[in-house]
Amino acid sequence: MTPGERNVAGASDLTVADMVGWLQAAGWEPGRGRAAFARLWSKAGNEVLIPVDEQAPDFGLRVNDFMTDLAGYAQSAPETLAQQMLDRGSDVFEWRASTGDGRGTLPLAVAEEFIQGIAGAYRAAAAATIRRTGHFGHRMTQRARDHARELRIGQSRPGSYIIPVITRVAALEVEPGDDALIRYEKSDADRDFARRTNKLLSDALVATRQVCDTREPPTAADINGLVVEWGVSSEMTGSIARIVDAPDMSSVEVAFTWAGNRKQPGTVVFSRENSSTLHIITESLRQRNRQRQMTLKATVRSLSRDRSDVHGTVRLRAEVDGTERTILVYLDDEQYHLASQANDARHETYVTGTLVEQDNQAWRLEDLTRFSLDPQDPLVPRSLAVSETDRETAPVAIERGPQS
Repeated sequence: MTPGERNVAGASDLTVADMVGWLQAAGWEPGRGRAAFARLWSKAGNEVLIPVDEQAPDFGLRVNDFMTDLAGYAQSAPETLAQQMLDRGSDVFEWRASTGDGRGTLPLAVAEEFIQGIAGAYRAAAAATIRRTGHFGHRMTQRARDHARELRIGQSRPGSYIIPVITRVAALEVEPGDDALIRYEKSDADRDFARRTNKLLSDALVATRQVCDTREPPTAADINGLVVEWGVSSEMTGSIARIVDAPDMSSVEVAFTWAGNRKQPGTVVFSRENSSTLHIITESLRQRNRQRQMTLKATVRSLSRDRSDVHGTVRLRAEVDGTERTILVYLDDEQYHLASQANDARHETYVTGTLVEQDNQAWRLEDLTRFSLDPQDPLVPRSLAVSETDRETAPVAIERGPQS
């Protein structure tokens, strides 16, 4: 860049798809020829040159030249055009906070609740995109946390408390070759994790609002439907409740504008009147047990039982969803004796049952169907089995018999 020239704000984030998509929508047409480094577009006798090699060392300089030339023809500031191009190539969800005090100001603490509530909703949507469950708790994946951190917000709109959350999405070509034009599809969810997350978030918020519209408290079937069909979780509804419960906050409106679609956006509104229903859904999802059948490779950490007890309590340490956890199991006399042997020999155990997860309580493994020291047991998944050389002693296996 030569002295006197300036960087166009936002231009450094532009891609070829952003520039082509904007020109396409504004009625510009591509020329027939195409060089290795640039493409000519024209409209009403005006011409601009788009750089097409994003890996070229001077790509940023050429984008600034393009934006400067286009601004002259469009009679608009290049920074404004750059923002329009970024918005067109992004899903933009605008979160509007409405206050009820009429003073035109927002307490700093309320603004913090607003931002944290938005971030929480995106984390929940990203986590549900990976795996749907009513409550994530400590099982919120790192990918979901990273996704929320990578989102960007645009400048707040004048005269309001609007936080535009901008998500860049992958562009599609209508046809391959020199005449390729850029398009974006709301239905093209499988290509882009960010787009799938936004689609789930918008659908989940709309479905939750519909449940809030009913006069009666939501039933267990209503809440289960929100989880299974729409990916709603306690973290998502709790985040929305956090916003509407904040002092001086009367409602929050979310407007969904999809990349490549400048039509009237879809909207959903939650008011303070919806708070009680949001809390009912949130608490219901937090309190209900999460159960799943699992085989765990575990080490015995402690054993406990009275002389008169038939069953004993054993604390195991095992990896669940990538995290080391303490798991409680209740074993009969034969199994308890085997667990004691494993503890003395520092031998790993293989146990199959129903894992019950609860907040603020130890997780349990119930209805055991197998408690074994044998990694070669045919019912032990290969991913958990160890090699023959790792076996310290002759294996012993006990399978629990039918319950009376």
